[in-house]
Amino acid sequence: MDLVTVSGIELPSETRGLLAPPRKWGSTSILSIAIGQEVAVTPVQLVTMVSAIANGGVYLPPHILLQSSDALKGEQHMGADPFHPESSVPATLPDGAHRVISEHTSEEMRQMMAGVVTEGTARLRS
Repeated sequence: MDLVTVSGIELPSETRGLLAPPRKWGSTSILSIAIGQEVAVTPVQLVTMVSAIANGGVYLPPHILLQSSDALKGEQHMGADPFHPESSVPATLPDGAHRVISEHTSEEMRQMMAGVVTEGTARLRS
């Protein structure tokens, strides 16, 4: 197994994920990988991947921005803001940021992910 690189987040002891290079895949690897087998990633790596899709295909290195404290709990200004990749990705990207997939592929992935929630197996059923 090859190691998937660490994200570089400012947390101690981040582990590497595992993914064999395609040249080492077996005859059933493509099927196994499609259902989440033969792959191991950390939660930070998973969120970073989804963030790159949401960011229009641009990888932005993850960072710890706030320390949780009782004083911050319940603060309205700390809520989530909607993200619009066509206008929200800054013109000057931070160190380590780079394009990992095209904008077109990113848009298609976002549409597929939204479709699972609105039309597919993840929709709310009463």
